[in-house]
Amino acid sequence: MGQLQLVSFQIANAFGVTKLIEAEREQRRFIEALQTASVAIGRQIHLDEVLDKILEQALHAFNCDAANIMVIDGGKARIERARGYDVFGLDTEVIENFALKINEHNNLLLMSEGEALHVADTKACEDWIPHQGFNWCQSWAGGPIFYGGTLLGFLNLDSAEPHSFSDEILGQLQAFATHAGIALHKARLLKRLTEEHTRLQRIYNVGRDISSSLDPDKILHELLRACLEVLRGVYGAISPSTRKRAVCH
Repeated sequence: MGQLQLVSFQIANAFGVTKLIEAEREQRRFIEALQTASVAIGRQIHLDEVLDKILEQALHAFNCDAANIMVIDGGKARIERARGYDVFGLDTEVIENFALKINEHNNLLLMSEGEALHVADTKACEDWIPHQGFNWCQSWAGGPIFYGGTLLGFLNLDSAEPHSFSDEILGQLQAFATHAGIALHKARLLKRLTEEHTRLQRIYNVGRDISSSLDPDKILHELLRACLEVLRGVYGAISPSTRKRAVCH
């Protein structure tokens, strides 16, 4: 009886050590994936490349088959980048045109309030709304993407197996969502700076062209053309006190 009990203790200890080793491996895999995503944000300025790298590492860190990043577009959330959906017959065109009304989906509403969450079994969830082409998704997890208190979008993980996610991974998922928020903010800031530089360059060119011409009609035409470019207009006209009028479209 004593030997049997000793053997039982040894087996239990072996199982405990195995679980501990597996937990350490999972934690190490998550840390490595998050570090890789961090490096991508620091080195790259092209938004698509950064988001692809974040999704690639999310697929590596979590037990999921596909992942996507949605951005806020009015009252909708549309997919900006995605990974893994081609395996389930969803081509690029379908993914790019996929959008959800936020106020019609409880999971999006909850995430909008800053809460990461998961659905263990989509088939058994009354609030889950199935969508054409996504019937294979049996469990889901998602986290809000914020930057400076502003909601930018959502990071979603999809799995073809039920119970792929648990409460324990939500903190880790939110860490990836935070990195996505940084990437989106940097890309939008760069876009605004680029647009402002372009506008200033156009204004400078107009001043140069006007100062180099003595022809009133040419000056007015160049001024009107520049105004349309800077203001992104389609049609414009300048009506001086005389009968002559400059028109540009």
